[in-house]
Amino acid sequence: MLESVWLKYKLGPLVLCLKQQGSSAEWAVFHVMCRILEATKTLCLPLPPGYHTLLAVLGVRCLPRHTFLQYVDHGVLQLTETFVSRQVHTALHTHTHTHTGLKTHTTCIYPVYTHIHLIYQMA
Repeated sequence: MLESVWLKYKLGPLVLCLKQQGSSAEWAVFHVMCRILEATKTLCLPLPPGYHTLLAVLGVRCLPRHTFLQYVDHGVLQLTETFVSRQVHTALHTHTHTHTGLKTHTTCIYPVYTHIHLIYQMA
């Protein structure tokens, strides 16, 4: 089902880039993926590997920062190890190419790092 939606909106590998804001097609796929997540939780069905990471990447691209953090707080989005390491890699890679890039990217992901820190403190 997800593959059909992905093909319908003609999404490619650029969707995984964290540097750009999401398009309306990506927003539609994010919305469908959230509905699939709700259905699988209700029916106690497993999700394919990487599903939560892809959903988090689309969430970062499509949602305003405060909404993204609310989705994380309510358990809709999970900050997977792959997602977090990708955020760090993107921030470091941006820094090596442009000095202003890190400042811009850090202001976008700093609340996510703060949120991760708070989650681990509570555990």
